[in-house]
Amino acid sequence: MTGETVAGSGCSEFLQAKRSDRRIHVAGVGLALAFLFLCQPLAGASERAVQVATGRIDSDSGHLYHLVGLKRGDMLFVHARGTSGNLDPLLFLLRPEVDFAALRQSYLTEIEQATATGRDLLPLIPGILDKISLAWNDDDSSGYASALRFQVPTDGDCRLVVRSTLANQTFGSYSLIVGLNAPEVQTGRAKDVGRRLAILDRKASRLDVAVQEIKGVLSAEKPSTFYRLNPISANDTLLAWAEAESGDLKPALFLDDYGDKPLLSDNAAGRQPQAALRYTFREDAPNFRIRITGRASDEKTTSGEFRLLVGLNSPEVLAGTAAPGGKPLLRQSTVVKIGIQLEQITGLNQKEQNIGVAAILQMRWQDRALAYSPETCQCRFKTFDESGFAKYVSQSGTNWPAYSLYNQQGRRNTQNLQILVWPSGDVIYAERFSVTLQAPDLDFRRFPFDRPLFAFHVDTILPREYFVFEDLTGFTQVGGKLGQAELTVSESGTEIRTWVSALGEAFSRFSFRFVTRRHLNYYYFRIFLPLLLILTVSWVTFFLRDYRKRIDVSSGLLFVLVAFNFTISNDLPRLGYMTLMDGFLVSAFVVTILVVILNVHLRRLEASAKEERAKRIDKYILWLFPVGYVLAIGVSVLLFS
Repeated sequence: MTGETVAGSGCSEFLQAKRSDRRIHVAGVGLALAFLFLCQPLAGASERAVQVATGRIDSDSGHLYHLVGLKRGDMLFVHARGTSGNLDPLLFLLRPEVDFAALRQSYLTEIEQATATGRDLLPLIPGILDKISLAWNDDDSSGYASALRFQVPTDGDCRLVVRSTLANQTFGSYSLIVGLNAPEVQTGRAKDVGRRLAILDRKASRLDVAVQEIKGVLSAEKPSTFYRLNPISANDTLLAWAEAESGDLKPALFLDDYGDKPLLSDNAAGRQPQAALRYTFREDAPNFRIRITGRASDEKTTSGEFRLLVGLNSPEVLAGTAAPGGKPLLRQSTVVKIGIQLEQITGLNQKEQNIGVAAILQMRWQDRALAYSPETCQCRFKTFDESGFAKYVSQSGTNWPAYSLYNQQGRRNTQNLQILVWPSGDVIYAERFSVTLQAPDLDFRRFPFDRPLFAFHVDTILPREYFVFEDLTGFTQVGGKLGQAELTVSESGTEIRTWVSALGEAFSRFSFRFVTRRHLNYYYFRIFLPLLLILTVSWVTFFLRDYRKRIDVSSGLLFVLVAFNFTISNDLPRLGYMTLMDGFLVSAFVVTILVVILNVHLRRLEASAKEERAKRIDKYILWLFPVGYVLAIGVSVLLFS
């Protein structure tokens, strides 16, 4: 999109008109004076100058430059190109009546309202820029670079704004070339020559002053934390103020360099409820950090909520009264949205208490250090494998949310992995893998009517100061065909929590838990029905009058129950408690043994000529047997429910 304006005086046409009037005779001296007077703007326009400047845009406010000493008739050329990040620059010359400080509130709110209501944004942009600018340009013919030209109508100064395109919020460094009467500027290859034309208004652009406020909590488990600083330029002064807001906290502040070497500290002894730092950098400072701790030098630990103010060239910070504003000074923890799709249950080993699964894990986050211009690859996104992405991250000087499965057993077999990076620095990490997960929370007390609980526990490798997990809404789910005949998933859910290591470092953990149920048909037809038939046979023997045969049959059934016991025990670990299935088997054992003992007793009564007494006992046992076993089953259910 372009909106260039050209305005001029047309001095040569004026002279031709004068010369065409043959009726007017002017003396030679008068003609010379008139020539010098009328062509004075043209002489001023012959001055040639080119200036090259650089900057970085991280917000949507833009940078304001004052173009000074312009003369009527000068041809102004401006060119801007993004050199890092995904910056797509927009150039415009601000109208004299437009206030740069109120630009966003006065003119650009229409864009925000259009975005919020879903209106088409692109048709609005040219009209807005025409209202606020003398000339503007978004993209020139060579891609995402911007270039404009403007003929100066009067002597004086002009204001130039460099910012992100209004069509999309972009960020990054830029190269700016401003030239007078130098058409080669529009190619982006002009060299810096001549006088200074553009003066950056650092105050209006809010480059010199910035304040940021953070609130947090220190506890006995995690007595300290830190915040990474965005790069700070040489000669800038950093100020920090921390104060306790609850508890017995006595915060201490430290400024550490990139090697964790403390450069400055305050309240290290933990005597005051406030701490303050002031430090002027002698050289550019990348990767520094501010550390706040409730642990004093004498190892005494205090805890509570705190408020931290960090400012750049803002003395009010040390009074705790500075209002937040300007560019961000602290790098907040990167929010990583994560989700897991359970595709298959590949195996269940109850004795070793683990489960084999195949799943898809996806993470999404944004890191501006990974941003790039689409012009560099003529692509909408870049695709990496794990090694290629690790190299790209290392070259970008940042980190990525490497993770581990806390309850993983053995190796994780990655079947495929892709990482997509968009120009804005948005990243999608997608991995399909199979793995064996430990399930130490299995409780077999109600086996086989138990509901086994399994889980994925995903931990960040780097602490919470770098990455924090957040649920990827709508992604986590259980597949429709798990491929495991023994189990079905009845319910599932996710949880995000923080765990603290023994060293006091806090890590983010994402848990995906799923509750299963066993297919009971196997147990009904392979265990319970045969067991019921065995007990029925044991009961039917009471209809026999031959006590010897009763003893033989009952003893044989006892051996069958032993075989059942071994079959079931092979599926379970050596537990330190009884299960519901154990209760059923033990009841069957007890009943069968009692039947054997009773039949032996009845045989002895028969041998002692006490047949009538044996018959009376037989009569009662015939009905007490099933009732007793039903009661035994009921007691087992009550005990293990």
